[in-house]
Amino acid sequence: MNSNFVLSHAIKEASEPLVLPNGETVSMLTVRAVETFSKAEGTSFIEIEKAALEQEIFPERYVRNFSIISMKDQHNLLSSTAFVVGLGGLGGHVVEQLARLGVGTIVGADGDFFEPTNLNRQLNATFESLGEKKAKRAERRLRCVNPSINFIGVDHFLRGDALIDYAKHVDIVVDCLGG
Repeated sequence: MNSNFVLSHAIKEASEPLVLPNGETVSMLTVRAVETFSKAEGTSFIEIEKAALEQEIFPERYVRNFSIISMKDQHNLLSSTAFVVGLGGLGGHVVEQLARLGVGTIVGADGDFFEPTNLNRQLNATFESLGEKKAKRAERRLRCVNPSINFIGVDHFLRGDALIDYAKHVDIVVDCLGG
């Protein structure tokens, strides 16, 4: 039997009803069910979430998006790629919100290191991150925030053609450069 059919059936069986604040009932797949299916199937969380959305089952992680983002739109977000240039004061917050929203692949570029003057204003700046590359720290944090998404950290400065080459292969570019 086709493993996609079996997985689709298992996802449907594992889904739970959820009553939204507006009274509408939707089917939902819990975060733990996504994790269980991912391990059992040897596939990524994002593929399980996409399979659920294709059956009009909302992954629990994104249920609060439902009031403004349709299931089709959520699927499109999971299939999209954003390129964020600069991971400091603004960029750290932007990549985190993109990850929480469910943008499937985020490329984050910053060749800088965290320093003490970042502590008062940058999300990923902590005593533990001082001296660490901003792209590496963002990667570790986003893995914890949303293990479904793919974060590609570029830990060197991009200029000219190198910057353009990255921008050619994404759906959206966000300029978060400082200074």
